[in-house]
Amino acid sequence: MKDLYFTIFFRIVLALGIVILSNYNVYSQSKKEQIQILNTTLDSLKTVQYTEKQNFETRKNELESSLSNSDQKTDELLKTLSTKKEKLNNQILENQKLDQDVLSLQIELKSMQDSIKTAIKNQPIKLLGRIDDKINDEELIQLFNLSLSDVPETGRCSQYAKFIIVGKQDYINGLDTFSCIVLGANCEEDLHMNIGSNYIGLFKFSKNEYTKILKPIYDGAGGYGNGRCAPIEAFKIMGRKNLCVILNSGYGGHGVFEENRSLYLINTSTIQAILTIQKHNVDQGNRDSNLGFENSDRDWDIKFIDNNSDYFNLEIIEKSHGKKVKTRILKFNENSMKYE
Repeated sequence: MKDLYFTIFFRIVLALGIVILSNYNVYSQSKKEQIQILNTTLDSLKTVQYTEKQNFETRKNELESSLSNSDQKTDELLKTLSTKKEKLNNQILENQKLDQDVLSLQIELKSMQDSIKTAIKNQPIKLLGRIDDKINDEELIQLFNLSLSDVPETGRCSQYAKFIIVGKQDYINGLDTFSCIVLGANCEEDLHMNIGSNYIGLFKFSKNEYTKILKPIYDGAGGYGNGRCAPIEAFKIMGRKNLCVILNSGYGGHGVFEENRSLYLINTSTIQAILTIQKHNVDQGNRDSNLGFENSDRDWDIKFIDNNSDYFNLEIIEKSHGKKVKTRILKFNENSMKYE
């Protein structure tokens, strides 16, 4: 029995040993395989790590190279920018200098223009020929904006028949152009005793248009009978900025002859009478019968003498038979606005 138990125990122990040994072998074999798998995995990881490292190094080298190139280009761009900035600053300085030069030239030009304008304005007036050939007498008459009913009646004319243009003088005053126009009003009655009237007007001429400067002045001194207005003897310069128109009138009958000269000052401020010269019993020997009574200015000469002032002196030379018999020098009184 003991032997049986021993045998059974031995067998059990043997079986257990076999089982344990088998399990040990199995465990040993499984552990080895695991180690191999782990080694294989580790090798794979090392390979991946190596590859990634290689890629990283390659990318790093590329980035470093790119960065180096970028730094070089940045340096070049900075140098180019610095050069352009310097050029721009130089250009700005040059432009500023040019601006100063231009401003200086503009100031100088304006000063010259002002000097020229001042010189032109201070120049004496200059008489011109006819400045417009297109405007006719009817259009000139319309510039006065008068009707025949506006002309005052005189003792020698109660009604007027028509207006006429007696004379027109164009001239330059400073930078502007002016026209002094003398308008005549002839009487409707043309009897020996009837005389007409005159108006003197000043107009500025610009851009082919006339502009009235002052109200025309009326002159009722008359002409030489037969209903006519006074003719113009002459337009003369009587000062740096002053024009003078001389109207000539007269009358003859029953052995008594009278001749008058009326002098009118014209400028941009005024039109006014400044002197009337009367002469009675005119010497017939001094007259040219072919010239008519209106041209009896051969009895005297009127001349303005430049005295470097705004108003010239007036020289009156009286003659008889062509010979000088008397000379008078009149000076202009700016208070009374008359020659004395």
